[in-house]
Amino acid sequence: GLYDDLQRSRQHLQRLLAFDEDGLSRLDLMRYQVNELDELGLSLGDIHALEDEHRRLANASDLIQGVNSVLNTLSEDERYAVDKLLGDCQANLQQLEGHDPSLTELSQLIMGAGIQIEEAIGTMRQYLDRLEMSPERLEEIERNMASLHDLARKHRVPVHDLPAQHGKLKSELAELESGEERIAELQEEIEFLTRQCTATAEKISSQRRTAAKALSKDVTARMQELGMQGGSFDIAVSNADQLKRHGLDKVEFMVAGNPGQALMPIKRVASGGELSRIALALQVSATESASIPTLVFDEIDVGIGGGVAEIVGQLLHRLSAGRQVLCITHLAQVAAYANQQLRISKAGEPVEATIEMLEPDSRIEEIARMMGGIEITEQTRAHAREMLEQTAG
Repeated sequence: GLYDDLQRSRQHLQRLLAFDEDGLSRLDLMRYQVNELDELGLSLGDIHALEDEHRRLANASDLIQGVNSVLNTLSEDERYAVDKLLGDCQANLQQLEGHDPSLTELSQLIMGAGIQIEEAIGTMRQYLDRLEMSPERLEEIERNMASLHDLARKHRVPVHDLPAQHGKLKSELAELESGEERIAELQEEIEFLTRQCTATAEKISSQRRTAAKALSKDVTARMQELGMQGGSFDIAVSNADQLKRHGLDKVEFMVAGNPGQALMPIKRVASGGELSRIALALQVSATESASIPTLVFDEIDVGIGGGVAEIVGQLLHRLSAGRQVLCITHLAQVAAYANQQLRISKAGEPVEATIEMLEPDSRIEEIARMMGGIEITEQTRAHAREMLEQTAG
């Protein structure tokens, strides 16, 4: 984006402006390194070719012996050469074709195999003609490869990355050698990008302040519903010291948990339960524009009960219409609004946690337990069943 382009240009300019006596020494070193790689003059393909030739020459004796062995098996063994055996087989089949014409196809297959064997024999003979044992050439290649590995160690890159390192150093050298001209270009570029970023940031700032007022009002209203009567929420938008990635503003969430309290940064005053409820209020208020696929709420029911708990359940249910919502709760009024309910229990030594997906009947039992404790009466079960039926409707 614009801001990333601006930051890159600034960093580039800082590098050029920091080019002092130490930079001159670095320039000399870079020229030496580029010249050294220029003299090498090898591309990545050349390096691969050099390695292939080294393997071939280093193993020339084994290659000659092995290919000769195959060649001997195919054509030069007086009794068992494959080409002669195939020729005999074809001749025998041709004699039998008069008795059974269907053997013609088999005879042609063997003839084709013989032709391919002849081609392979010719190719192997050409290969042996080209393959030479040259200690002098092998020694020359090993010197070149030693130089390659020395350079790779010097530049701290793998051998195959030397051509890329060469290109990188050449680009940096050209950049440093044209420093003054490039500094002027970068200064103009930075001025232009700063104007563009500032204009965009000012538009965002105006929209942000308008949205902050509306969202603050909406969240404050929902706080009253969620058991934080008299509390208020405000999004404080102030001018930042300088242009940053997110614009010209400093944004901070402020909250007052009780009537008469001054607004304070949310991170300093809100408890875990309050944070969860404020987060719920925020998510519900921003649900149309939010794109978070999964939300997790923990301890959202701390310090609430009765009608407030039911409102929390309704809000969570509404919020789950376009995303997955996970909520850890101890309140039946909240759990009853879930599309699916899981029970988490702990037992044993050492303690192990178990998660169980509740079926309809076991869910009634669990809701009843959450409402009435360990002893569950038929009246409690009936109340739990009624609560689930109402929330399902």
